[in-house]
Amino acid sequence: MAKLEGTVFREVTFKGCKMLGMPFDRCNNFILSFSFKNCILDFSCFNGLSIKQTLFENCSLKGAFFLEANMEKSVFKHTNLQDTAFEGTQLKGADFRTALHFRIDPDQNDLKNARFSPENLEGLLYKYGLRIG
Repeated sequence: MAKLEGTVFREVTFKGCKMLGMPFDRCNNFILSFSFKNCILDFSCFNGLSIKQTLFENCSLKGAFFLEANMEKSVFKHTNLQDTAFEGTQLKGADFRTALHFRIDPDQNDLKNARFSPENLEGLLYKYGLRIG
């Protein structure tokens, strides 16, 4: 229920926060930069934001939205992305090597040079109905 209309976050680090359903997409996008460590951000919205190089470390982003966002070179380190929506999102150079439970359609997002581990490739291939392992 937080109202973030026009809020500016510059070089802010959130640590150990529980922020469910946060409408980050309503923040002022000018020089917006933040990082998250050990946070619960389930159902939060990052739609349309340009937040390159954002760090999500040991976070929960279940059911979050990253539609038409620019997340280039962002890191999802040990972060749960279950039911998180990525569509039309710039994910160039993003790091998903230790991300958990994500499903990202390579046809709907720009994944050039994004990093994945062999163990989590299932999240990219789910739509093909392949059984891996």
